[in-house]
Amino acid sequence: RNSDPAGAEAAFRKAVQLDEFSAEGWMNLGILAAAGGDVAGAANAFEQALLREPDHTGTLYNYGLLHENCGRSPQAEACYRAVLALDVTHRQAWNALGVLLFRKGDLAGAVRSFSAALALEPENPGLRKNLELAEKLLQSR
Repeated sequence: RNSDPAGAEAAFRKAVQLDEFSAEGWMNLGILAAAGGDVAGAANAFEQALLREPDHTGTLYNYGLLHENCGRSPQAEACYRAVLALDVTHRQAWNALGVLLFRKGDLAGAVRSFSAALALEPENPGLRKNLELAEKLLQSR
C-alpha cells in the first residue's frame, strides 16, 4: 500500500478550505496528525470536526482512539459510548469499548461489548478471541 501523508494532508487542507464545514476533512487531518505523532494537532483537528458536526461518529471514534493512546481512558470511553449512542452497529466502537473495559477490570462490561461486536461480525476470529478471554476470566472470579 503506497501512502503519501504529505500529499493527503495537502488534499484534506484544501478540502477544508473549500468547504469550511467539512467534518470529514477535519477528521482526516486529525487521523493523519495522530499517525504522525502530533497529538495536539490531532486533538485540534478532531475538535474542529466536532464543532462542525457534533455527532460525526468517525470523528468521535478516532478521538476516542487518540484519548486511549494518550492514557485518557475516561475520555476514550465517553467517545466510544457517544459513537454507540448514535450508531449501535459500529463494530469497531464496540470492540474498542470492550478492550477499554477489559483493561480497567470491568469484565462483565467487556463481555457485553465484545458480544455486541461479534453479533455484528460473527466470523471475526479476533472478536471471538476477545469475548472468550473475557468470559473465561469473568467465570474464574
